[in-house]
Amino acid sequence: MLLIAGFLTLAWMSPFFISRGKAWYGKYATSKEVEKKVVLNKKKSEYILAAEKYLDEMENVEEILEIAEPVITKYEITNATGNNENAQVDVRIYVVNSYVEKTIHVARNNDLWEVKKVEGSNDLIYERNGILLKHPINWEAYSTENNADTISEWSFKTREGESKAIFFIEKKGGNFSEAFINCNLDSVTNCGEKEIGKRTFRTAKFQDLIRTYVLEGVESNLVVLDVSGGDASELEEILDNMKIQNN
Repeated sequence: MLLIAGFLTLAWMSPFFISRGKAWYGKYATSKEVEKKVVLNKKKSEYILAAEKYLDEMENVEEILEIAEPVITKYEITNATGNNENAQVDVRIYVVNSYVEKTIHVARNNDLWEVKKVEGSNDLIYERNGILLKHPINWEAYSTENNADTISEWSFKTREGESKAIFFIEKKGGNFSEAFINCNLDSVTNCGEKEIGKRTFRTAKFQDLIRTYVLEGVESNLVVLDVSGGDASELEEILDNMKIQNN
């Protein structure tokens, strides 16, 4: 019965995979309005207010993030240190569902606080269910819910709308894991293993079109589908740099 269920699930999902999942994504809000969130319990200091003002007015956002017309959904101030003359404020700026981390340096000029410089990496980071992924600047991360049996699901596509990769977390013995590890369906071939960084992934091909990667865990597995149609180098770089909390 499990084999039949797996076949039906994969057969049902295959039209979406073959079309690279474009119908999976709803139109994400393109509003430039930024949702503000300060993750500090104490009363806001003057330099936090100065950093917030800078973020609210952030006219040179493309230069700061090195992203053309980024869709900023919110920012978070995660830490602040300083004194009455100089301070630095750590910020997460969310672009769609990913974020960049920046440090804003402010200094007092008479009675006013001015931003002196902004530092930090331009890597986009997506974090989900204890998995942290760095992905290309022109990719966007979306939460998706297409398979009710998975614990969690998300997808990447380019800013131009081309689907790149689909991620699932499912319980051990789940339909996707079983099919892609054991090659127990005619549509799944080339089952094997591949070392990516310090981890060993179980690999396969689905319908001779989609590369699949399974990272086995203790209670659940991470399943990754490459729907890019390319050489998988970008996706495998993401998997190489992937961090898993408490692992």
